[in-house]
Amino acid sequence: MKLEIGCGNGINRIPEHSCNEASWILAFGGKDTVAIDNDKTALEKARNNIKNGTQFYLMDARSIQFPDNYFSVIHEQGVLHHIKDYEYVIMETNRLLCKGGKLELFETVDNFPLYALARRAVGKWNGYNIESYFKSSELLELLDKYNFEISRIEYYYQPLWIDVLGYFYKSQLPCWKAMMKYRFFISKFLNSIKLGKYFCCHISITAYKKERN
Repeated sequence: MKLEIGCGNGINRIPEHSCNEASWILAFGGKDTVAIDNDKTALEKARNNIKNGTQFYLMDARSIQFPDNYFSVIHEQGVLHHIKDYEYVIMETNRLLCKGGKLELFETVDNFPLYALARRAVGKWNGYNIESYFKSSELLELLDKYNFEISRIEYYYQPLWIDVLGYFYKSQLPCWKAMMKYRFFISKFLNSIKLGKYFCCHISITAYKKERN
């Protein structure tokens, strides 16, 4: 079984893909997939938007009502920074994943000081308050604390002008795909010269629950 934590309206695009063509549920969901969110309105939209067999539940990510070791894959995209005490979400993923299960995270982080200041000035994104601020190192430390082995890290830079346009227009601009490609390739370049971590605004992590504690 697979789980998406914080599915929203079900059509939030996969941000680490250069063209952002599809949401995770559209790309990977199905009858073996569960998606949760604590926003009832967004969840109803997800049920209407996604018709591939994915099961939708209204749940708090800090207390997910499924048995231990139930899932083999858990995906989370931009949810942790909207949750107070987000450590409990990481704790839940450890409980819910089977041994060797895969955790996929894409999160907004405070590595780049200018971006961090801008986030504090705005205080919310997509209508939801930003409740937690953390750097990539803090997130990685938590994953280590809860018995995860990191297999992949990608750092993503995002120019503030893209976020300003995104804040007001979302992905409705005709040039949005080109803007995402620009961000993608700039990030790849920064990673290639070992500067990605320092200019990082988002981080993509793949981790596996260790076979042994």
